[in-house]
Amino acid sequence: LTRLGSIDLLMGIHPSVPAKTVAELITHAKANPGKLNYASFGVGSISHIAGEMFRQASGTQLTHVPYKSSPLAVQETIAGQSHIVIGGISYMLPQARSGKLRGIAITSLKRTPNAPDIPTAHETGLPNYDVNAWFGTWVPAATPKPILAKLYDAMSKTLSHPDIKAAIDKHGYVIGGESPAEFQKFVVGQVEKFARVIKAAGIKPKAMAHITGGGLPENLGRMFLKRGLQKDEFGKFAHVIASSSEKSKSDGSKSLPSKFKEKNRRMRDALARKRSNTTFP
Repeated sequence: LTRLGSIDLLMGIHPSVPAKTVAELITHAKANPGKLNYASFGVGSISHIAGEMFRQASGTQLTHVPYKSSPLAVQETIAGQSHIVIGGISYMLPQARSGKLRGIAITSLKRTPNAPDIPTAHETGLPNYDVNAWFGTWVPAATPKPILAKLYDAMSKTLSHPDIKAAIDKHGYVIGGESPAEFQKFVVGQVEKFARVIKAAGIKPKAMAHITGGGLPENLGRMFLKRGLQKDEFGKFAHVIASSSEKSKSDGSKSLPSKFKEKNRRMRDALARKRSNTTFP
């Protein structure tokens, strides 16, 4: 249907790593092949894909260390157990500003308005390196065009609403809103790009990680229904499926079908049980 928004990723390194730019990090990694590692939020997560894209594009030998969650990956990098971590700017930037991590680059082609002083990897040593996290809304492929058009119109109005803009800004997201045709083209391009990385890295789908999104997609879907459409107007076509999100606020989760709420609860419980037993490989 459309892209709700995207969030820029920040590449952070432990302060002990003697590099202040992407070019310096690449030089250091090549001088120490196999000695540096990068943390991710789990196999198949956006941080894993971003790390693999960096490794492949830079020609460096880095070891992937998957953790069970974004907090674990970030905290273990702060503790010096990992050297590099790439994650959403909303939670990475405070660590960089405090000096716990050194934020050396934004992973998009353009600098982020949330931290305009931090350069991109593209401009500091890795041309055309471009990856971020994004969230989209989806409907069944057979949805009639008139219904698709009205759903998109409602979503466009919702994304332009001041409350939604404020929520997106608060979480560090950049608003989307492309037409269904534009979004389809975008998704195809993303799939092709990520598929090349996944194939080259030999990533298997057996343990694909869930990327936490702070509840924003569910809240947008709830607001979409509230401000754009009545829940019973189009029946099943009014269900908004927000991608790449597992974690939601308690009020936001009420809009999710019960089977998804139960699945999310089981995943959160499993993560909580495993976090205390996670060790550095």
